[in-house]
Amino acid sequence: MPLYPKQRYLTRDQGRLLVDSWESSGQSQAAFCRANGIPNWKLSYWRSVTRSRLPASVGFVQLQAATAPRCQRLEVYLRDGVHIPIEAGFDPAVLRAVVEALS
Repeated sequence: MPLYPKQRYLTRDQGRLLVDSWESSGQSQAAFCRANGIPNWKLSYWRSVTRSRLPASVGFVQLQAATAPRCQRLEVYLRDGVHIPIEAGFDPAVLRAVVEALS
């Protein structure tokens, strides 16, 4: 059975498994890809995706609104690497609904 399915796109779990398998192999990326018939670009892509994950200890923090805006933009980063850019003048109720839907 091949290390990963031969379909073009892998699921996030399949991508993580691919990177974990390579890391535990002790081989260079090129050697691992050759030995397993994996395109080098695919392992490189999934390495970058898994590196962008935030540590599991990251959680929600409470923010206090300042009386005068100090910045014009805010970004919320989620554990899976997704981020939500928030522009000045955002509706807090909408942000709360989005964050609750994603949690």
